[in-house]
Amino acid sequence: MRAHHLRCEYKANPLGLDILAPRLSWRFDADTRGAMQTASQVVAADSIADLLEGKLIWDTGKTAGSSSIHHIYSGPALQSRQRVFWRVRVWDENGVESAWSDPAFWEMGLMTPGDWKAKWITPDWEEDTSTSQPSPMLRTEFNVDGKVRSARLYVTSLGLYETSLNGRRVGDWQFTPGWTTYSKHIQYQTYDVTGHLTGGANAIGAVLGDGWYRGRLGWKERRNLYGDRLALLLQLHIDYDDGRTEVIVSDEGWQAATGPILASDIYNGETFDARLAQPGWDLPGFDAATWRGVRVIDQDKAVLVAQYGPPVRAVEEIQPVSISVAPFRRNHRRFRPDSDRLGAAAGGRRCGHGDHGAPRRSAGTRWQSLHHEPAHRQSH
Repeated sequence: MRAHHLRCEYKANPLGLDILAPRLSWRFDADTRGAMQTASQVVAADSIADLLEGKLIWDTGKTAGSSSIHHIYSGPALQSRQRVFWRVRVWDENGVESAWSDPAFWEMGLMTPGDWKAKWITPDWEEDTSTSQPSPMLRTEFNVDGKVRSARLYVTSLGLYETSLNGRRVGDWQFTPGWTTYSKHIQYQTYDVTGHLTGGANAIGAVLGDGWYRGRLGWKERRNLYGDRLALLLQLHIDYDDGRTEVIVSDEGWQAATGPILASDIYNGETFDARLAQPGWDLPGFDAATWRGVRVIDQDKAVLVAQYGPPVRAVEEIQPVSISVAPFRRNHRRFRPDSDRLGAAAGGRRCGHGDHGAPRRSAGTRWQSLHHEPAHRQSH
């Protein structure tokens, strides 16, 4: 008999919560047929050591009941960036007590606007936002001067973003920060970047895209539904072994440029010019002498909320089940009759993107990849 599969707000060891009274759940297993939970006890502490030694901040005591979901935390008020460790034990229908479960934890995010020391920044140039614009790249450098115990990156944007630290992408989530009514809610994400940092010089990079915020949305060629300036808000907390905490933020000291992504749109896709790539732009020591500056914009931080849904991730890589020459349709404005037209069938409906590895051609050759769902007449 045991309690396992501990979850906080449906997540395993979540980072960056902003729920003041998180809900805790678990699963109950037993070797005997018909066994059931009749009571439970949940305890919580500030550290693993305190949890194991019984130095608790919250203890429900033995509580009668068969429910193993939505046990609401009711201990001392939770603080920004606080980590809480917890575990549970249960009793069966015969009053037999289980061993304690393995410990789990949850970690709070930045819970108030005042916790955000970062500033909203946007590239210091003007754009014609009636059409897709090149995706801006933003960067800064900083030093790490001690042994890092942990590091957390809190980040969001107006538009979509991808971030990197020392040339390595942060996280595997897609389409962050997600689609919301941006005037009321803007989600931010929390990442454990402890393993991304190195002693000495480090660099942060971010690429922005139009996304739902200012890209084409719907079927009437409408753009800029929520705003017309892409922006980044980023805050990195570095906790050192000696007790110090250093905070790196987005501010006026960052730099901006454009690169190979000439257009990025949810519906219209992406235009990528490999000749414009800037290798090493998100590494320390990069020569950014030709890059522009950034400017700070006034954007309300009171609308910031932690990520509250499951992230979009790439979960499968598939190979085409067939490759064929696609028939040319003269009413399709995107193709010329003499263009190469290869069709790759995925073997079913998929939501994702292609990684076709464009063939080696001379500079200036255009490679275009379109996705579609063929319509077939079927009898039902």
